[in-house]
Amino acid sequence: MKEKILQSKTVLHGLALPVLAFAAKATSNMTRSAVVSSSLVLMMTISSLSNVNAQSTFYPGGDWYDINGNIVQAVEGGIMQIGGLYYLWGMDRSQNNYRFRGVNLYSSPDLKTWTFVNTILSRTSHPDLDNDAVVERPKLLHNTNTGQYILWVHYEGWNAYSTAEVGYATSSTIGGNYTWQGHFRPLNNDSRDMNVFKDSDGKAYLISSVAINSEVVIMELNASYTAPVQEVFRGYNSNSNSGIGCEGHAILKSGGTYFWIQSFCSGWDTNDNRYFTATSLAGPWTSRGNIAPAGARTYQSQVTNAFAVTGTSATTYVYVGDRWSVGNYSMTRLILQPLQISGTTLSLPWYDQWSINTTTGIATGGPAINFNGEFRLVNKYSGKVMEVPGYATTDGTQIKQYTSNNGTNQRWIIQNLGRGEYRINNVNSGKVVDNPSASRTLGTNTIQYTYNGGYNQKWHIIPCADGSYRIDNVNSLGKIIEIADSSTVNGAGVVLGDFAYWPNQQWYIVPVQASVTIEENTTGFCSAEGTIDMNYTGYTGAGFVNTNNAVGAGINWRVNFATSGSKTFTFRYANGSGANRPANLLVNGVVVASNINFPATSTWTTWSTVTVNANISANTSAIVRLQATTAAGTANIDNIAITGSATAECGSSSSAARQESPGPLTEDRDRNAVAGYPNPFSEKAYIAVSLLQPADVTVDILNASGIKAKTYSFGILSAGTHELELDGRELPTGIYVYKTLINGKLTTGKLIKGE
Repeated sequence: MKEKILQSKTVLHGLALPVLAFAAKATSNMTRSAVVSSSLVLMMTISSLSNVNAQSTFYPGGDWYDINGNIVQAVEGGIMQIGGLYYLWGMDRSQNNYRFRGVNLYSSPDLKTWTFVNTILSRTSHPDLDNDAVVERPKLLHNTNTGQYILWVHYEGWNAYSTAEVGYATSSTIGGNYTWQGHFRPLNNDSRDMNVFKDSDGKAYLISSVAINSEVVIMELNASYTAPVQEVFRGYNSNSNSGIGCEGHAILKSGGTYFWIQSFCSGWDTNDNRYFTATSLAGPWTSRGNIAPAGARTYQSQVTNAFAVTGTSATTYVYVGDRWSVGNYSMTRLILQPLQISGTTLSLPWYDQWSINTTTGIATGGPAINFNGEFRLVNKYSGKVMEVPGYATTDGTQIKQYTSNNGTNQRWIIQNLGRGEYRINNVNSGKVVDNPSASRTLGTNTIQYTYNGGYNQKWHIIPCADGSYRIDNVNSLGKIIEIADSSTVNGAGVVLGDFAYWPNQQWYIVPVQASVTIEENTTGFCSAEGTIDMNYTGYTGAGFVNTNNAVGAGINWRVNFATSGSKTFTFRYANGSGANRPANLLVNGVVVASNINFPATSTWTTWSTVTVNANISANTSAIVRLQATTAAGTANIDNIAITGSATAECGSSSSAARQESPGPLTEDRDRNAVAGYPNPFSEKAYIAVSLLQPADVTVDILNASGIKAKTYSFGILSAGTHELELDGRELPTGIYVYKTLINGKLTTGKLIKGE
């Protein structure tokens, strides 16, 4: 953690990379509690991936979920292996708490599937830990001689940061309730950021930043790992050890070489962590430079731990860092990346995603996460898109939200810069989304600006659980972009906020090019409970759908969804009734968006749009339905536009190119069922009707222009199911709409005349 008394506490895009392999000989006595990768197989390729399953691979900086669907809350701690399980422990900051709440422990057989075990130390464990005490940096040791587990912490109590002590607790089992044993200054040193290290000979050490973080000390612990007994090494900010004084740190050992990873003292701000090597913990330690590329600021993280995965084929060392979120501590996330070690050289490359086989010990780099093409950034709460108002091209123009209209000022190109960083370019202006003056002030308006490579123009794009994303400014300690005040009005600002999973802070990244608009006379329109009318001007196709005034009345379209993910549905509508006409959106009978509002427009000739986003599974022939939830029916619907899809014929299905019969007709309690088939037809078409009572039935056939082509009168038919034959030999090929009038009630559908 960061002591406020210090120094103003105040990746590659479009390239296919070669396969590389780094391996370290597995050692049977390798310590697990403080060690990091020398085995990595990289398979990096061009990718248009824009959604990641963070549970099947490591997504550094993303959310981890336990098996119960809860976000894993364990930072500042580490990972070790005991028996056949890996254990992750760390501070519980789930309540945005700076003060101590507890230390959580999770277990996993594979570093992917995590089970919550216990809060092994909590504020109720002892009065020293209660009443808003400050406790940080929990570090765990396993003493195999005594069988005890020893949890060391940085202890400040109620006088942070003047207490400057360590404390420890013990347990006979790793997942037990630890007993608090006390706190003190180790060997009379003030101690702040600290860590532990267990060597291959079984000896354990306490590492502390001392002398107000201007020095660092390695202290050997006694045989029970419960007290320091002697100083082994002391380093200073300025001496022959090249400024070895530090804040966060971790020691690992590979072969006969010790690697000491350290962060500079920069408060909450990140910095370029560096490393030193030695053949003895007593030194001398040799400065080796940064662990990550200069300027990467260790991928916006601070070292907290390192551990080894020793398998049958290799040993992989893994770096663990904290990416701090200062405005909302609960959003601090872990950065895990495999390290590469060769001789005395250590490096930390960046992988957008990677996985590890804990049996073999081999880590595999996944494809870079690229967003290829143009995108709309759709706010989850408002449904509106991010835009540069007025097609402005000047630096400093504030970015706002607005109803989607497909303008180039609402389109964005998202470029992967490496290091988990992206820049977001406006298609119209060519300028990028910019956090002015690298602000960390909530409510700061984002702007567009000429790209200059600054951190304030770079963004982390982190997937959330529902297919949306949060967009986090790289140098803001966790600040994200959100719609100001959760507004739904056009022109509301896109501003900085502290992320807390509010819908106005989440964004759907929707491809622009994958969009289709379906009119009543085009492929994809199937049927409606109501009429296709043309009596109000302003519609764009051959008319608009006027559904029956009834709960459950609706419109059906058939659509191909080639891929799973978030889709955007935009309805063009008019509602001159003076009242909202809400509706549900269903896909294959399942509600995917409920109570969509269609507010009143000034007249029936005033057209507007409503946009909704929904997660849709891939389906080659899905029925999309808009269905009224009130007795007024739906608004008049002119068309539907869907991103990430293509139209399908109403008679098509995933298993057959054409529908030879309508299948069983389902009946509402108060509605006659109607279906037309086959689609397409050549000489004859059929309308299947299922009547609840005797009815006078008439069928009108309208061409694509809405002109009546033919009328069929069938007289009064008895209750039950009837197959009505339509002679279509004289009709030209094309798309037709049928209107079935049953006792004065209209139902519409579509038929296609083929060759």
